[in-house]
Amino acid sequence: MRDDLSPKMNIVQCSKKCDSSCPCVPCWPCPGPAGPAGEAATIQIGTVTTGAPGTPAEVTNSGTSQNAILNFVIPQGEPGGGATPPQFLNAYSTPPQPNTSGSPLIFDKNAAINGSAITHTENTSDIVIQEPGFYSVSFHSTVTPGIGASFPVSVLLYLQQNGSPVAGTGTRHTFQTANEVANLAFTQIIEVDTVPTTLRVASDGGPTIYSDASITVNKIGSK
Repeated sequence: MRDDLSPKMNIVQCSKKCDSSCPCVPCWPCPGPAGPAGEAATIQIGTVTTGAPGTPAEVTNSGTSQNAILNFVIPQGEPGGGATPPQFLNAYSTPPQPNTSGSPLIFDKNAAINGSAITHTENTSDIVIQEPGFYSVSFHSTVTPGIGASFPVSVLLYLQQNGSPVAGTGTRHTFQTANEVANLAFTQIIEVDTVPTTLRVASDGGPTIYSDASITVNKIGSK
């Protein structure tokens, strides 16, 4: 299209006023007078209700669009699982008892017991594990040479698991005289895959007399 055929527009004039003086450019309607100031809207908090676990949260307006009253429904959290109670057993032997090399120590009494994962029959040597898992085993005893010991005599106490020595539980003392007293102890963590599993404290090296013996077994983890 040729430029000289296009209508001429007085842009400057039309930008200054909006009336019939600008016939070449259509004008938007001129703004009218300003209206009165509107009333300010308000928002209030209404009720806050606890909903059932698992339900959605809700917000409703019990007022108007101008004066809102917001009511909230907030669902309760899902109940958490209860903590697993600890499982443990302590057995002990207070009076002095004789022991020979190769024989397990006897625990004549049970003290604190909780749960069914660990059992012991009083006046026996066997601590029985009834559940797979990880267990902490702690033992201590006072030991003296027994009748008939040939000095020097080296005495070893250690934990057996199903008849096999548990690595890291050996505790040893070499006695030079019949009047010597030694405190022997060990602590170890064991893994139990199959049940029942039997634990014993075994003795090697010579006759002994042990007293104030105690063994504590704690379940510290499941499998």
